[in-house]
Amino acid sequence: MDDEEQRIDAVLKALRAVADVPDAALEHQRASYLDLRTGEAHRPGPYGGRVVLYRASEPAPHTVRDPAYERDDEALGWDEVCPDLEVVRVAGHHLALLDPPYVDEIAAHLGRALDRRIPSR
Repeated sequence: MDDEEQRIDAVLKALRAVADVPDAALEHQRASYLDLRTGEAHRPGPYGGRVVLYRASEPAPHTVRDPAYERDDEALGWDEVCPDLEVVRVAGHHLALLDPPYVDEIAAHLGRALDRRIPSR
C-alpha cells in the first residue's frame, strides 16, 4: 500500500482480529503513528521568539525505545532553531506530565514566564 493511512488501518484491522485491545487504545496508536510521520517530515525553520521546552526527568515506562529518537542533548536539538530557548526539567515521565502534580508544576512555571512577558498597564 502506498497510502500511509491505509497501511496503518490494515495493521490495526489485523490486530483487532487477533487481540482484545480497546478501540480507544488502537485509535490513540493510530493517531500517534500518523502524528509521528508528520513530525518526521517537518523541517523547522528559525524562530527568534522565546521558547520554553518542558522535559520529563524520567523515561516513560512501558514504551518502546527507538534509537532514532534517543538524544543526549538537553535541548533535543531545538536550540539549533530557537536561540531564546529555556529548558525546564519536570519530575516524572513523559506520559505523566499531563496529570497532577506534574501539570501543576508546568502551569505554575508557565504562568510566571507569561507574567514576565506581559508589560504592566
